[in-house]
Amino acid sequence: MTLKHFFYAFSVYFISSCCYAQEVYVSSSFGSDDNSGTAANAPFKTIAKAQEKGKVIYLKAGDVFHEYVSVSKKELKRYGEGKNPELNGFRFMVKGQWKKAGENIWLLDLTQLKATGYRVEGTSELNNIGCFYEYEKDQIHGRRCETIKKMKADWDFYQGDHKDYHKKENHCFDSVYLYYEGNPNELNLAISVGSHYGLFLGDATVENVNIKGFGTGGINLIGTCTVKGCRIDMVGGSMMLNSQETVCLGNGIDFWLYRTSEDCVIEDNYISRCYDCGCSIQGARAGKATPKNIVFRNNLITDCCQGWEDFLRNDPEVKYENCRFENNIVVNAGESGFGYPESRKKRCNVLGNNYEGDKGMIIRKNTFIGGNYYCSGAYNDKYKSNVWDGNTHYIPRGAYLLSNYIGSKDVIEVPTNGSAQLAIYQYRQLTGDLTTKFKVCSQIRLDSLSKRAIKRYLKKHSY
Repeated sequence: MTLKHFFYAFSVYFISSCCYAQEVYVSSSFGSDDNSGTAANAPFKTIAKAQEKGKVIYLKAGDVFHEYVSVSKKELKRYGEGKNPELNGFRFMVKGQWKKAGENIWLLDLTQLKATGYRVEGTSELNNIGCFYEYEKDQIHGRRCETIKKMKADWDFYQGDHKDYHKKENHCFDSVYLYYEGNPNELNLAISVGSHYGLFLGDATVENVNIKGFGTGGINLIGTCTVKGCRIDMVGGSMMLNSQETVCLGNGIDFWLYRTSEDCVIEDNYISRCYDCGCSIQGARAGKATPKNIVFRNNLITDCCQGWEDFLRNDPEVKYENCRFENNIVVNAGESGFGYPESRKKRCNVLGNNYEGDKGMIIRKNTFIGGNYYCSGAYNDKYKSNVWDGNTHYIPRGAYLLSNYIGSKDVIEVPTNGSAQLAIYQYRQLTGDLTTKFKVCSQIRLDSLSKRAIKRYLKKHSY
């Protein structure tokens, strides 16, 4: 999330915090912003219009809204029968706009892009691409490269970097270069762009609303919030513009603590194909921002780079106060579908990225299927950042029980043959995790467990 995004969300939070008494209805399929919006048979067409009028905003089931939404001290919910309404950040391209720019190199002029769906207006920053999406195949692609010369395989792309962005005359996102051995003009493609998270919540509630295809991330929260029954899919991949290196964004549901967040519940959500983590609490400054009584529970997280991330690096005094990641199911961590640079080692079920240990985040009674288990920055050799309680990990041979993405120190791997007991013992000694049950499985077994877990979950939930 860039500083501009922080300031935008922060200003929207206070500007839009007026009191409203009305319930309003919105339908992208048959609404009109000239309607009253106060009845299901006279809905507004856009969420932006509804924000001016209502405190509880109902979105019509089955409708798709190509809007970024910021909700402050309000509720966003579904009405009607059918699938959840969807906030969609994809731009669906008209074919034939790629120009040959070298052997297997194609150039797309984003200032002249013909596309339907999410609209981009203003600076080229908003054309900061997250991924390419073949929507007929339901496949995402894209590995961001630091230079054109480093593009070597299909779907590698280049779009400038942070150095270009900070130049006075910034046009680095006006175009994109793509490596592709075929002809991309023959493909039905959409692109996601890094304009915003799909949804920002400030002391607000969202229930039964889906978010798809935003290049920055899914849902960003602050204050006291509830997120329930939502589906977040294919988010992230756009460049973090205030970074000193090429770093990409992409969290499904996360708190960024520029002020205290407390008494929050994130439950019964289905989060998939995130460039970075499925769920996270990040940031924090002593005396100004503390995470209190935040619980993530009963969520299904599949095919994200990480399932959970706890990330309190800004101040050693700040700790999690009764914050819990519990009773969640995490499947295929590290297999998002995005392309990653070879240096990206933090593909895991749980990522602890804290300057100081013993932050007190509770990781309890979760089921992890596949992937590496715990990855840590291990600052000052402290791996004991979390409180571990009764988790189960079905882990493949050759996967890491413990890895360290800032180096190779203290990497513990499940052996490809023989007993894993010594590796598990070493893991427990370093992390203090005495309760996680590790069950070593073949890939065939893991595939079966994954399918069954997802099927059981979706029998109980509809999105």
